[in-house]
Amino acid sequence: MSPNQVITVLPNTQASFSVTPNNGYIANMTGSCGGTFSGNTYTTSTVTQDCTVIASFVTNPQAQLNLNASPTGITVSSTSALTTSGGSGTGAVSYAVSGPCTINGSTLTGTAAGSCVVTATKAGDVTFAPATSNPVTVDVSLVPQSSLLLSASNTGIIIGGTSTLSATGGSGTGAVSYYLISGPCSLNGAVVTGTGAGECKLGANKAADATYALVTSNEVTIRVDLDPQAALELHANKTGILIGQTSYLSTTGGSGIGSVYYSVIDGPCTITASVLNGVAEGTCKVQATKFADLTYSQTTSNVVNVFVSLFPQNTLNLYPNPTGIAVGSISGLSTTGGSGTGVVTYNRLSGPCSLSGNQLTGLAAGLCQVSATKQADSAYAATTSRIESVYVVLAPQAALNLTASNTGIAVGSTSTLSASGGSGTGTVAYQVLSGPCTLNGALLTGSGAGTCRVLATKAADGTYAQTSSNEESVYVVLAPQPILTLIANPSSLNVGGTSSLSTLGADGTYAALSSNLVSVLVNLAPQAPLNLTASNTSISVGSTSTLSASGGSGNGTVTYRVLSGPCLLNGAVLTGSGAGTCLMTASRAADSSYGETTSNTVSVLVNLIPQSGLNLTISTPSLTQGGTATLTATGGSGSGTVFYEVLSGPCTLNGNSLIGRGPGSCVVRATKAQSNGYAETTSNSVVESVTAPTPTPAPIPTLPEWAKITMMFLMFLTVGWYGWRLKR
Repeated sequence: MSPNQVITVLPNTQASFSVTPNNGYIANMTGSCGGTFSGNTYTTSTVTQDCTVIASFVTNPQAQLNLNASPTGITVSSTSALTTSGGSGTGAVSYAVSGPCTINGSTLTGTAAGSCVVTATKAGDVTFAPATSNPVTVDVSLVPQSSLLLSASNTGIIIGGTSTLSATGGSGTGAVSYYLISGPCSLNGAVVTGTGAGECKLGANKAADATYALVTSNEVTIRVDLDPQAALELHANKTGILIGQTSYLSTTGGSGIGSVYYSVIDGPCTITASVLNGVAEGTCKVQATKFADLTYSQTTSNVVNVFVSLFPQNTLNLYPNPTGIAVGSISGLSTTGGSGTGVVTYNRLSGPCSLSGNQLTGLAAGLCQVSATKQADSAYAATTSRIESVYVVLAPQAALNLTASNTGIAVGSTSTLSASGGSGTGTVAYQVLSGPCTLNGALLTGSGAGTCRVLATKAADGTYAQTSSNEESVYVVLAPQPILTLIANPSSLNVGGTSSLSTLGADGTYAALSSNLVSVLVNLAPQAPLNLTASNTSISVGSTSTLSASGGSGNGTVTYRVLSGPCLLNGAVLTGSGAGTCLMTASRAADSSYGETTSNTVSVLVNLIPQSGLNLTISTPSLTQGGTATLTATGGSGSGTVFYEVLSGPCTLNGNSLIGRGPGSCVVRATKAQSNGYAETTSNSVVESVTAPTPTPAPIPTLPEWAKITMMFLMFLTVGWYGWRLKR
């Protein structure tokens, strides 16, 4: 400031000073004179008394300098951009930092975790003094690690079992550590050991390093179970009992000291402790449970089936009466044997019969097989008899009568045949057995002079067998001629004799109409007896017997005929087509000398073919009461059903399974039914021994340790008390 000294001025005048501040400074004028600045000149106010002018030089401050960092939170090695606003003049801006950061230009980089305090300074220029900004704090944090994934080699273990933990993921060089959150486990390093039943929850941490922050894994749960027991096996000393009988239950296997409990899952049985009681017929499913202890889990055994049966009935015998009937006839069925109060019912198994109650009615020819069943009651099981056969044959028809409307006709004339009688709906057919006649339906026409023998046959239907009528003779004579006188000399002769005939008038072709009638009776001589024989009078179905006829007279043809029975005839060969009796006759036809004759009747019995030997075997020669053995029949012939029967002894049958119901010997036999022409056959008898089972004692339960200690303590107390009593 100039002048920079005391100056004197006149009153009421002003004084002027030249004030020139250095760069970056401004003048601040104070004092008692007052005044104003104009450029670098300071002019006082009007001076009226002594006063002072004081020049102070101070820096020229910039406008507020503001520092910004974006962002204000970074991680190690990441950056924040620094910017300023405000300030004055043209001075350069520079930055300064304290803390774990570096600055390059206006870029702040975090070098470690911590807080970095940054300031900005704008340098002074000719007008403004340097200015410093407000401090800005930038927080540098560690980098978060990538996810840390915790897993266990086994998420389910038993007590004392182990599972190894492992962690993957994370970042950096920090160590991984494992920790138990909750549950009955111990942890040694990464190895988890189950110490009790329950769920163990575990976690893992990966520690921080210079760059990455600590990270925590997911939570892993490991289930710790009780140790499974060894297999528990349930045994019943009898798997087949009768109602009211018992079977003793026991177990083997299992683990630990848990108690064993027996239960009926299904079926008509009750259990008391380890004793199974059969209360009704059926199958009882039984299972054992061994309870858990502190080490072993609860387990259940296999399921054992115990069969509870009704008592077997005595043998039920079926009797058809009769065993052979005609179609439409009835055989009455009845039974003996069996046991109890069960109702007896009858069963038609096969064949052309109907059954109503105990009445078996034949509907058509064939073989009917029947059986009887006596139902179960509260004590005895149902039983079925052996199969019985009833033979049904066609019924014989009523007599069939053949008549001719004219028994004497002329050549070229006719006689109508008709049949009455017979039975059923079979068609009637007529046939000329011999003689000069032709037949068209029932119309018989004489084709030459002679005797015509005719027969009617009514065919079989579903009920009645075929039948033949009586034979009828129709005499055929020459037609009458105009006036012809016949003279025979002699007028009576035998076969082989002669008579001289002469006519008067007529032409020798037609008989005289008006002449006297001369009769010459010529009789055919009777034949010697015709004897019919059969090469076999007893054959099997499908076998043959040859018929032959001896005796008779003349050269008439011999024919054979089946009167009744299940046989077929081809010439003289008779073939059995079914079981029964066949009746046959033979006829030797008339010739010019001898009349027709009929032989005696011959019967041939047709039997069913005997089967080849039926052999019964059994899978085991002996069994234990309640056990089963399999019956097998081999051999025999045909396709007949094989059934089995117990002849005696404490056994029952279920199909071909023999069940021992009590100790003793059972005699069994097999029968193969009639079929395909083969007769029913019976096998050898087989003896099966049934022994009583050896009772299995129930296992003696063991006491747990605490019970043993308690019992010992009570024993000591008892001994001590008696000792004290003796001393007193």
